[in-house]
Amino acid sequence: ILQRHDAIKELAPRAALRENLLLLGRQLKDYPSGPERLVEWTESPHWLLRKRWLTLLVRLLPATFIASGLTLFLWEASQAAWLLFFALLGCQFLLSLLFGGQIHTLFHHVSSGRGEVQNYLELFQLIDQEPVTSAKLVALRKQATLENGGIHRRLRQLGSIMILANLRHSAMTFPLWLVLQVGLLWDFHVLAILETWKQRYGSQVRSWFTALGEYEALGSLAALHHDDPAWSFPTMAPAGKPVQARGLGHPLLTDDSRVANDVEIGNPQCCLLVTGSNMSGKSTLLRSIGLNLSLAQMGSPVCATYWKSPPLRIMTSMRVSDSLDQGVSFYFAELQRLKEIVDTVRNSTAPNQPQILFLLDEILQGTNSRERHIAVQQVLTHLLEKGAMGAVSTHDLDLAQIEPLRSACHAVHFRETIEKTETGLRMDFDYRLRNGIATTTNALQLLEIVGLTDLP
Repeated sequence: ILQRHDAIKELAPRAALRENLLLLGRQLKDYPSGPERLVEWTESPHWLLRKRWLTLLVRLLPATFIASGLTLFLWEASQAAWLLFFALLGCQFLLSLLFGGQIHTLFHHVSSGRGEVQNYLELFQLIDQEPVTSAKLVALRKQATLENGGIHRRLRQLGSIMILANLRHSAMTFPLWLVLQVGLLWDFHVLAILETWKQRYGSQVRSWFTALGEYEALGSLAALHHDDPAWSFPTMAPAGKPVQARGLGHPLLTDDSRVANDVEIGNPQCCLLVTGSNMSGKSTLLRSIGLNLSLAQMGSPVCATYWKSPPLRIMTSMRVSDSLDQGVSFYFAELQRLKEIVDTVRNSTAPNQPQILFLLDEILQGTNSRERHIAVQQVLTHLLEKGAMGAVSTHDLDLAQIEPLRSACHAVHFRETIEKTETGLRMDFDYRLRNGIATTTNALQLLEIVGLTDLP
């Protein structure tokens, strides 16, 4: 991650490089045969080369057909010679009908005929031409170019092969392709050349595109650092340490609307219990924690003045919805998601598994208060006993009083101010996080604000 920090800092001022990466990448995004399909093809078994009988047949038939045609042209044609000529022509036509569709599908995995390979080549050339100094970028550049531009030559070879494979796509070259296909089984021979290329270089292709993808991702994170220079680079802590953040904000909010808060999750209290009234900022806080942790573990700058966290795996229960089609109620959907989190926490106790950070928004709001207290107590107690830590938001102010949650959770809250004006109630939120359980509610006041208190 520290190497990524250095790479991001180096790429941040290079706007031209980042914009060129973006431009070339956008040219590829709508192509049906993307890099993943190409990589899958390079790692798949050969289609033609493993069919030795077919390989031999597509070599013998055109040679015999040409010899038969020369015999008819140079010597007096006999009925037997004509029969042989048309029999060979029919066999080649039949082979084209039987296998042409499969061959064209294989070609389509490599390129749809719109120049993808050339775009890939330009991306690799762009990386090769850019001098870099940070260890991460140097390693990626080496992986994405090989020695002396080796990838360039290999991709040019692939591009040349695909030009031959895509003759049928052009109105100008289609008649030529038709003659070559019927007379020489053109597509079979092109596929043989293509699979020979795959045999030589196919095992390396995933590594090329992995390096290219990581380089491009670092360019995106560098753009974030360039656009938000006030964001800080995170510090990674050893396993078992708490998450500590100062000046934490939501990355997708603008600077003038974002309100920053200080947050700590972990020992000695492993759970942050966030209370507060409607619209006060509980869900936004949980999302801020999750988004910034994701950014931190990518090596990106985070929307905070200070961030320190150990390696963690995020598990969330947010925006859960019911399903009429599957016959799942809102409450049951919540339970299914919690079951998934609990199972993951159980499995994370194995060695070398990262600790789980759970984010539970409005936990089990789909049932009554009494049963919610029992269920939440069981689930959270189990999660904490298994070594997980996290944050939970709720409207239920009594949850913080239940043992052992009271001892294991650090209660914080948001509040609002309500002012009576000439036009009615006015409600304001400062979105500042405070210690303790919320002391205010606003459901009835919101009812009045929207005009549902004085119904006829």
